[in-house]
Amino acid sequence: MKDHELFAQALDLPWPWMIDKVEFEDTEMDRVLHIYLKHKRRVKFEYEGKSYSIYDHQQRSWEHLKFFQHRCQVHAAIPRIKTEDGQVKLVEVPWAKPGSSFTLL
Repeated sequence: MKDHELFAQALDLPWPWMIDKVEFEDTEMDRVLHIYLKHKRRVKFEYEGKSYSIYDHQQRSWEHLKFFQHRCQVHAAIPRIKTEDGQVKLVEVPWAKPGSSFTLL
């Protein structure tokens, strides 16, 4: 099993989300596992029961449970959609509550 598959299963990532890359930062001050997520290209996202194409992305990060004894941060460019009335809305992600800086775990 590749590391990407292992972390995708550990995070319980649903389609269309997947692991882009995993990096380990080891400094004198801290050790942090960084998990970068991405979504399948050209996919549509739902908002209030309707599917929308991606308008743009907003970069976000979340603190996750520790992996072994190391801090873990999840990073992703989250899609924003433009609704029929012209409002731009951030898509909800399955691993965190809206506006939270922590994953559900």
